Amino acid sequence: MGKKIGIAVGVIILVAALVVCLVPLKTVAYTVVVDYQDTEPLSYKDMGAEIVSTGTVYGYDSSTDRNRIFGWTYAYAVELKNTDEIAGTFTVQFEHISGGASFVDSQSIYLEPGEEGKVLSDNVRGCRVYEQIPGAKYEVIPGAKTVTKQRPETRYKEVTLLDYFLHYY
Repeated sequence: MGKKIGIAVGVIILVAALVVCLVPLKTVAYTVVVDYQDTEPLSYKDMGAEIVSTGTVYGYDSSTDRNRIFGWTYAYAVELKNTDEIAGTFTVQFEHISGGASFVDSQSIYLEPGEEGKVLSDNVRGCRVYEQIPGAKYEVIPGAKTVTKQRPETRYKEVTLLDYFLHYY
């Protein structure tokens, strides 16, 4: 009878050892760094804006000399430099303001890294006699680039009691 009890105790110890060593019973947290994709605007430098005459003239000043041309068309030019390491498209939205009225136009330019370029607005009419040059506001909308970033992430896993006591306790 002592032999049967010894075998039973041995089997119980063996099962307990297998449970401790092989069956995951404890949940532990661990941190990993994962990659993810994000979009960022391209880097650029606004080199300034200027008024550029497009050379087209129209109309005459009827109150003075009929041969005197009083109007012309012009455009706003915005100079940009791509300071990013990748090429991309830059869009400039112009808002032209004249006599209480305004209109909007949008023009784009493709620039390689380090390249400079001018974006011209649509032609706008101005009056030379009255020295009225309508104002303009502009906004540069850079293209987007996809970048890979990293962030920490907490994950959970089940471990055996033996593993828990050896590595996490």
